[in-house]
Amino acid sequence: MRRTEKALLFLLSITCALAINGCSGDSGSSTGSVGVEETPAPTVEVSDAFPTTLAVVSPFEQTQSSGASVKSSAKAFTSGYTSITSEISSILSGTSIASCTFDPQSFLAKPSRAECYGPTMDYEDHPDGTIPNTGQLPSGDMGIWKETESTGEACAAAELNSQMEGVSFQTMAAMTSVASMVCTANVNGSWPPATGTSIDLTTLATPISAPNVVFNTATITLDSTGSVWVYDLDFVYTDPSTATPHDITVQLSHAAASTGGSGRLTYVADDSFTGGNCPSADVTLNGSLVYGTTGTDVDLQSRLGYYCGHGSAGVGSNGLVDPSYKYPTYARGWGNNFSIFTANFDSTTLAGQYSYRWQAGPNDSNSRVFNIGVNATTPLTGEAWFGFGEPVTVSDECIDGFFCSWAGPGFTHTMSNYAQRQNVTLNTTTGLVEPTNSAASDITYAPTNACTYDGTGTFKYDRDLDRTLTNETAATNVVTDPATTGLLFDLYAAQDVNGDGTATMCETIANRGISAPTAPTYSGSYTGPAHP
Repeated sequence: MRRTEKALLFLLSITCALAINGCSGDSGSSTGSVGVEETPAPTVEVSDAFPTTLAVVSPFEQTQSSGASVKSSAKAFTSGYTSITSEISSILSGTSIASCTFDPQSFLAKPSRAECYGPTMDYEDHPDGTIPNTGQLPSGDMGIWKETESTGEACAAAELNSQMEGVSFQTMAAMTSVASMVCTANVNGSWPPATGTSIDLTTLATPISAPNVVFNTATITLDSTGSVWVYDLDFVYTDPSTATPHDITVQLSHAAASTGGSGRLTYVADDSFTGGNCPSADVTLNGSLVYGTTGTDVDLQSRLGYYCGHGSAGVGSNGLVDPSYKYPTYARGWGNNFSIFTANFDSTTLAGQYSYRWQAGPNDSNSRVFNIGVNATTPLTGEAWFGFGEPVTVSDECIDGFFCSWAGPGFTHTMSNYAQRQNVTLNTTTGLVEPTNSAASDITYAPTNACTYDGTGTFKYDRDLDRTLTNETAATNVVTDPATTGLLFDLYAAQDVNGDGTATMCETIANRGISAPTAPTYSGSYTGPAHP
């Protein structure tokens, strides 16, 4: 069957599946009174009941036609955004319980890190410390170190994709679990709830993922105005690989509108996290997503935090994950990773403004930040910036500057007025977002407080990441501007864009056409788990 035929059948299935009376295909005579006009039963459009054009995923993520993540292969590709929204729509249009499935294992996904970004790095005789000294700079602190991954993917794209793996899968799990409720209600003939009422699917939903899921609550409510849909899920998922039970709750409140919609998704799941800041490995994943859509325009903000202990609610009374509720001030506050993804973009082209920032611990003074602009081009093109910004407790998506030696000896905590930049283009053959050309990256520096090293000392560091310092020379370790010996210092410097005598990275990046995205708001009530 050709793609166009599948698309037509798919659109038909959605229209029928989400209509109150379905599509019988029967054109026979009416059994009503002769001569009396009957008012047809209203239909419920999918966009009224559910945010069908919504996904949390890196704009640089591409998937193969089979749905597997791209590593290297010459196959057909589609954006991760299209892949996720298509999967959600497929569940919504399901016509049997077997098609009303979702994968609860995705709630337990974790972020990863690209090899080209933030490597551990051996050093000796670091100039900012007391010489002699030896040590290793920890992982995650070095920013973009290599221009590309071994695959040829631009490091900014590879790291953003890796960082967002966790929140992307978790949000998809929450969205598909709610979509499965719509599917189940439709298959069992109970869709939709009447205005001002709820339908209870707790018993009906159990076959969806049995034997690994047991539902405690599964309800769909349509408010008295007939415009706000609230989906509540509470279930226990037992991971078959470990026999570990995970308590999970999901709530979606979606306000329909004639040209779009707005809403809030909240999910909470017991999990484990080894090596973090909490007293034990027991943590609770708290995630929220607030969104607004108008036509193809999408505004969203996703928040995700790992809170100490099981059963820990990191969500405020507004239904959004609260970064100010942190450990150790609060015993059940967040103690491990916290991330915020904010985006304003077009869902068809992905053109727009994106910011992803994350913080590894509650006491860090700054967050690590990606600011990204995507153009409305085919193939996709854009520009990615990396640096450091305000902690996640502050509502500021801008990059403020750069730390070249975040955890090195003698760290002064003085932010330099630089950032890293990569101009990128999607290679449609490989499915990888690559540096646009040989001059597309500004990433080179030395891991010192000054960001440079003139070679006058005995400092060595493992620039080539081969786990030995014996082959390092002035040609590999010296970084100056201008370069006389060694490498050219090449970070992007802040500029006085406004002519007011002040150069800031936020203004510099905005002058490149990449403004900080703004988060939407949603005022609907929240009834799920919340912290005191």
